[in-house]
Amino acid sequence: MKYLIFAFLFFILTGNVNAQCDVVNFKKLIKAGDKFAVENNYELAVKSYSAAMIACADNAKFTQEKIVQIFRKIDKLREDAILEKQKAQSLTFTAIANEQLDKNPTFALRLAELAWKASSGSADKFLAQTLIFNGRYLQAKKMRAFYLNSLPHDSPVNSAVFSPSGKEIVTTSDGKSAIIWNDSGKLKAYLNGHNNGINSGVFSSDGKKIVTASKDSTAKIWDASTAKLIVNLIGHKDYVNSAVFSPNGKLVVTASADKTAKIWDSASGKLLADLKGHTESVHSAVFSPNGKQIVTASWDRTAKIWDAGSGKLMADLKGHTSNVSNAVFSPDGKEIVTVSFDKTIKIWDAASGKIIVSLIGHASYINSVDFSPDGKKIVTASYDKIAKIWDVASGKLVADLIGHTDVVISAVFSPNGKEIVTTSSDKTAKIWDSASGKLMTELIGHTDAVFSAVFSADGKIVTTSGDNTAKIWDINSGKLITDITGHSRKVNSAVFSPSGKEIVTASNDKSAKIWNVTSGELIADLIGHTDIVSSAVFSPDGKEIVTASLDKTAKIWNVASGRLLTNLKGHKRGVISAVFSPDGKKIVTASNDNSAKIWDVASGKLMADLTGIGDVHSAIFSPDGKKIVTASLDNSAKIWDASSGKLMADLKGHTGSVLTAFFSPDGKKIVTASNDKTAKIWDVASGKLVANFTGHTDAVRSAAFSPDGKEIVTASSDKTAKIWEVASSKLRADLTGHTGSVWSAAFSPNGKKIITASIDNTAKIWDAATGKMMANLTGHTDAVNSAIFSSDGKKIVTASDDNSAKIWLTSDGILDWLKTAPIYKLTQQNLKDLGIDFIDLKKIR
Repeated sequence: MKYLIFAFLFFILTGNVNAQCDVVNFKKLIKAGDKFAVENNYELAVKSYSAAMIACADNAKFTQEKIVQIFRKIDKLREDAILEKQKAQSLTFTAIANEQLDKNPTFALRLAELAWKASSGSADKFLAQTLIFNGRYLQAKKMRAFYLNSLPHDSPVNSAVFSPSGKEIVTTSDGKSAIIWNDSGKLKAYLNGHNNGINSGVFSSDGKKIVTASKDSTAKIWDASTAKLIVNLIGHKDYVNSAVFSPNGKLVVTASADKTAKIWDSASGKLLADLKGHTESVHSAVFSPNGKQIVTASWDRTAKIWDAGSGKLMADLKGHTSNVSNAVFSPDGKEIVTVSFDKTIKIWDAASGKIIVSLIGHASYINSVDFSPDGKKIVTASYDKIAKIWDVASGKLVADLIGHTDVVISAVFSPNGKEIVTTSSDKTAKIWDSASGKLMTELIGHTDAVFSAVFSADGKIVTTSGDNTAKIWDINSGKLITDITGHSRKVNSAVFSPSGKEIVTASNDKSAKIWNVTSGELIADLIGHTDIVSSAVFSPDGKEIVTASLDKTAKIWNVASGRLLTNLKGHKRGVISAVFSPDGKKIVTASNDNSAKIWDVASGKLMADLTGIGDVHSAIFSPDGKKIVTASLDNSAKIWDASSGKLMADLKGHTGSVLTAFFSPDGKKIVTASNDKTAKIWDVASGKLVANFTGHTDAVRSAAFSPDGKEIVTASSDKTAKIWEVASSKLRADLTGHTGSVWSAAFSPNGKKIITASIDNTAKIWDAATGKMMANLTGHTDAVNSAIFSSDGKKIVTASDDNSAKIWLTSDGILDWLKTAPIYKLTQQNLKDLGIDFIDLKKIR
């Protein structure tokens, strides 16, 4: 209608309309306009089209139709000009941002965000999105913000595929690791070795191997059961965009941004053939179903068919006018379908390379294509927010899958061909009936674009997203089966339940999580805080958890249900810690609002306000629950009556902030640790100083009693921990070995071992009698904030800035495990790989 209005106005304004239609001149003018349009000569194109409008005004219907076409051409010219300008701006911003990324991540991040806003094509957007993530990561790392990034994956998850059996999943991300999971969402192994983002990861047809493709210009083949690297495929000079096995698993083909594809022997890693001929980045390369051919798709606007045995070019598939984003074989290998940014789909004869049919219907770039299992249909996903089902034989449109509110990134058929799953930038995936095109189920849960979705053989779907997670769903119900994720920011603390069967972690991601110790599975997500959760601990009976947060509150939760029971409001600034009394009836919270508060657990009512102190770093009950000791940044510790809240004693003597204060097991003494490089022991009854421990050369981060109260262990920023005799104040052992500040040190329940946690990314187990190191717990990739023994002393849980908590077996725990484990399969080297080679398998057997 708008074109007719434009035409009407044009006729009125020109007043120079021929009574006859000069068809000859009209055709000449249209041809000239088309030529100028192709050359992007906007002014001359408009003049030619305007003259053509005047030449054809005698026949109203004919003229109106032509005017609509003409104005569409003009609109197209304007649209193309705008898109070209936006693309140029986007690529310019992207290039500068990439150059500045390491030097000035903050500046690079701003440019990347501008590039994202200016980008028009999905390729431009992907480049800008990648830069935005990298900019945020480096900015956080440089500024030492509260977190670096999330784990298990530390960046958007690019792909997730099931093994042929459907029992395992491999996920890849812009981070440097791929991860193998079982189908219940439990992490099995990390594939570590790449030094840049991983674009894809797929299983071999027998499920025994995995091949990953990376931006570090390599592909790697891994053993799927052991996660060990088998062979490194080195030879590409730019990003490896994809890598897949041949149907028999003997070959691998890689596609690269270096404009080539390569065929490799999967056993030896030997390069067998170099597929050269493309003039731009090769986006994908796949084998035919019989493994005899390979088709590559490139940004040079072509796809090419190659002989998989010799590497010779068999056919050049030319016809697209823009980047070919994907090319796949039909299930019988007789056809190839290509999709392009030119908005078209083309089906080709795989034997001759001749075009069979060209499918037109999408209004924007096409991102993906997939054949149905019987080869009779294809489904395409487009930037126009629509997926379409097409009939292969006739080339006719079968159904429009309308419902997404943003770009449709991918669309694939289920193994039986009855369903289709689509993914979109609108943060959802949708399941459709492939026969009718009707929407069956919507998969809602991701908080960022959903990049991919694949079916398993047994009725599951796994989706990947820019929110750094993968999720497993049930096809029939659309219900979420499991979330493949963990904390998204650093883990501040991790503690065992009294039974030792659960762990609760507290994180900067504003949540606490309850985990099963044996399986490592997430039991409950405690969501409700609006800021960092600084601590989380169980009640004495293990039925409740109290969390402390910088959102000025503490919260009490039910362990079994994960339900919020009570909100403890009253502090004016962040709550640093919250702990239960020994009988579980009270909670004491410590805050940097210069106060501690005592609360009734049953009612949530405030019982007493402990004021008159500086920022309180910690507050804990005495063993009998009658007293509380607070450690404060005002250089003092204070003893309070737990019933009345009255101050009983002021422990003054430190010349620096008091970081921790703990009662002895009998409740008669208190040990304090301070920034003044000392630890001190005080008499609880009198408040007098009993002993002073000097020897550290930097701040003492923590001090704790042994179970019998005869010794203390101190942890210091001077990279050491020390064991002291309480009675004599003498240094008994120096625990040296850490290469960074030691954050915490604690005795095992039987007093025979000590565990230390350090910013050198490790925790260490020491023999408390000799001071010798028994085990080095390596595996974290950032500072270890805390390390705690389970009540039976057989396990340790560590919490780290790498956004994870890890459960470790002590020597006692390993002995128990080895008694029931299939130890005939274990070797001494296996134990060495696990970091537990201090156990002699010969003695166990």
